Amino acid sequence: GSSSKTPTTTATDTTATTKGLADLIVGCEGRDSQLRSLIGSQTIERNYEQHGFVVSVELEAMDDGNVCCFQNFFLDGSIVGFLPTGPTTANIVYSQPSRSIKQLLGASTPDIIKVLNSKLNRLAPNDIPLITGIVGDGSQRAMGAFPLRLSVATTPYAPRALLIGDAAHAVHPMAGQGLNMGLYDVAALTDTLLQARHRGVDLGSATAVGVPVATAMLQHTAPMIAAMEFIKGANVGLPVVSILGMKTLDALSPVKSVMMSVASGDHLRSCLLYTSP
Repeated sequence: GSSSKTPTTTATDTTATTKGLADLIVGCEGRDSQLRSLIGSQTIERNYEQHGFVVSVELEAMDDGNVCCFQNFFLDGSIVGFLPTGPTTANIVYSQPSRSIKQLLGASTPDIIKVLNSKLNRLAPNDIPLITGIVGDGSQRAMGAFPLRLSVATTPYAPRALLIGDAAHAVHPMAGQGLNMGLYDVAALTDTLLQARHRGVDLGSATAVGVPVATAMLQHTAPMIAAMEFIKGANVGLPVVSILGMKTLDALSPVKSVMMSVASGDHLRSCLLYTSP
């Protein structure tokens, strides 16, 4: 990736801006964070040249329930993620080349359902529920699209300001790991603030709070981002390699264990077990 240009404001601006308002301002307002621009944090960017088509769908009831997530990779470079939200509902993220997104957004509901079922239910009808409709069908269909890109702040902190979640590290929506990493950020921030308060340290200190939180974030985001970039890069450059890549990761027990710990939340539970110093 390449670094973006430094915004016109500098990190020192936040000290004056937040004086008398708060000890610490936490920016978690997404990949287009205004706070990130204010503190002047440079970013590592990568444009995937894809859009994520997001839609909430209605499903045919399954005998054993709707309790599994699915992620399907295709030889054309597209990826479809399926996330259950209720007994007969789910959210779907369909990543595809940006040039194709307008056609899908303008398609009729039956056509969209047909496309999605061809990517999901038709491949595993006994496991993946059949899509029967779109939530809010009509003029207010629950769907939309957004450009996909990697955006990681190189220094996600400044005096009295800190970035977490997508504001600090926006990633491809693969397997929903952006949410998990955001939860880890909250755990790291909570633990650091508790320790800082116990020691009587200024909660707005970039040294005592910003650096430790950024270090903790890096420990749980770097392995996941690296793994997702490897899989995503393979899927875009040579899609068949992504399948081999998944098999390779499955065979690498230490790497697989770390990814499963982060993805499942086991590592998060250990982060939340705070012991007062």
